[in-house]
Amino acid sequence: MNKGLSALCALLFLTVSCAKSSAPSTTAAETAAVTEAAATTAAPVEGLATMVKGTVEIMRPGETEWKPLAVKDGVLAGSKLRAGADGEADILVTAKGAIRLKPGTEITIEENNQTGENVRIHVKVDAGRLLHRFDKLGANTEYKVTTPTAGAVIRGTEFDVTAAPDQTRVRVLAGNVAVTGASGDVTVGEKQGTTIATNAAPTAPSQLSQKDVDAVLECSLVNFVVALQKARRVASLAEMRNISTPLEVWAAQHDGLYPQSLAEAGVGNILDNWKQSYEYERIDDGKGFVIVSSGPDRVMGTDDDLEYRR
Repeated sequence: MNKGLSALCALLFLTVSCAKSSAPSTTAAETAAVTEAAATTAAPVEGLATMVKGTVEIMRPGETEWKPLAVKDGVLAGSKLRAGADGEADILVTAKGAIRLKPGTEITIEENNQTGENVRIHVKVDAGRLLHRFDKLGANTEYKVTTPTAGAVIRGTEFDVTAAPDQTRVRVLAGNVAVTGASGDVTVGEKQGTTIATNAAPTAPSQLSQKDVDAVLECSLVNFVVALQKARRVASLAEMRNISTPLEVWAAQHDGLYPQSLAEAGVGNILDNWKQSYEYERIDDGKGFVIVSSGPDRVMGTDDDLEYRR
């Protein structure tokens, strides 16, 4: 995946030695350390498990054993996930989108490359049903799903993909999905579906039955939207912890005193997951600090604010 996901686990649990420097002057090496810490902090925090029910397992890149997936686990590019007969899981794949594994689903996060506004995500569905919910896909975002019988480039916001060994079904609730089979492609629009058999072109898009619409409506259920908001809260809290890294480096170089501002430590331009600036205050005569996100309502001083205090 991108630098953000490839460093996610390290970022979430990163700690820095806070030994005091013997002199307040800053050497070139110390300046480089602050710069490096700030650059690392700027990486996006994505690829998070935000809901896990029943049996869901993950095989991480470079590993050969399946392990239980837990809420707040990072899901890196190259990770394989499988949900048991009683399992479900929500995974935040971008700051504006999440997927849900239904029981019996197996997927691989083939790619998650996010650099600035450019986003490339590829998820392979080996079996089962995968729901998708995106707030909005930008012009520079490519989200691709592949199955044993089909490929789909997504421009939709709410849809599901169900994969069997010899057939794939795509149902769209909102937006458009370009679906490709072995010998052709179609664009599936709102409340339409298509089926793709092995070595065949997708069937012509047809209107979904009310039963199908009701099934895909799970993409719009309140708890799924809440899961996406929860994921953003988790990501912002993790990012605030990451922001503390260059602050700790700064304090170690300045007799244990934290900077007057985030900008002084090189992290003044970082936005939270709602695209708002963090507020920073130095407290306890410079020996502590508070970082605050305005949260989902984007208004400081309300009940949904998020706070990291040191």
